Parts: sequence; structure tokens; C-alpha cells
Amino acid sequence: TKALLKKKIQEASLISFDIFDTLLFRKTNTPETGFDLMGKHFGIHGFRKLRMDAQNEASARAYAALRYPHADMDQVYEVLSEHTEVPVDWMEVKAFEIQMERDALVANRELLEIFQYAKTLGKRVVATSDMYLFAATLQEYLQEKGFEDIDHVYCSADEHKAKFNRDLFEVLGEKEQIPYE
Repeated sequence: TKALLKKKIQEASLISFDIFDTLLFRKTNTPETGFDLMGKHFGIHGFRKLRMDAQNEASARAYAALRYPHADMDQVYEVLSEHTEVPVDWMEVKAFEIQMERDALVANRELLEIFQYAKTLGKRVVATSDMYLFAATLQEYLQEKGFEDIDHVYCSADEHKAKFNRDLFEVLGEKEQIPYE
């Protein structure tokens, strides 16, 4: 309930939220729906599969070379440009994807209220995400949707750590100087 959540916020020194499907919702059924729309826009048949395969390959390369759990957006589009003989400006496609993601997002109004409550108490509020987009882009998205005073965004694309294995939370704990268990 909101009352219990507000009580926990009062007691905490740091508040951390997930971004996608928590602070922000997509207006599409799935994140991949955007890939279908992009394919239609640029006339790239089967773009959803191309994009998803490129992300998987880029992530495999990032892990093999550097032990990074995920590829970032630049690495994904590098693979797309290497393996796809479609006459298209891949930087334009990447920019379009970033804008489409921005346009598809809406604030979770209930958590926006909780976020604002934490900020009125002077709490440090951060967000975390396992995402191929960089933290600066995610911070822009959050600010545009009303999460204007987010203190920091921890993202796997920047930190080269992931939430699924808890490594990103260890980074957060270390950088925020709070104990992490």
C-alpha cells in the first residue's frame, strides 16, 4: 500500500527504483513492437528479427571480449551495420529507435507520486536498469515524464554490470556508500 511504502521511504537513506515497467510504462504491447514499426518506417523487411539477433550477437561479443553482461546501443548498431546489407543509414535508424522509445513511454502516475514524496523528504532517489540505452538517455526520458530530480541513473550499458546477477546493485551500493547484502 502507499502508506506502507511512504513509511519505508521515511526510514530509508536512499531510494532506488527500476525504470521500465516500474517508473515508466510503454504504450506498446511489447518493447519489440517498436522494431516492427521501425521496419515499416524504413522499409526493412524482418527488422524485428534483425534487431533482436543483432542485440544477441552484440551481447555475446561483449561478454566474450570484456565479460560485460549486455551490449549497449552502439554495439548493437555496429553489429547491424556489419551484417545487414540493407541500404540504410544505421545512425538514422538508431536515432529513430531512441526517439520511438521516448515517444512510447508514459509515467507510472502512482510511482511518480511516491517519487515526489521521497524528494519532498529530501531523500536521494536513484534508478536502475538493465538496458542497452545509456544512463544519460534514460535520465532524459525520466525527466521528460516528470521524474525531474532523479539523483542518478545506474544502467548496465554504462556500468557493464547487470541486475539479474545482482552486480549492478553492488555497484550502486559502492558508489552510494551504503551497505549491500
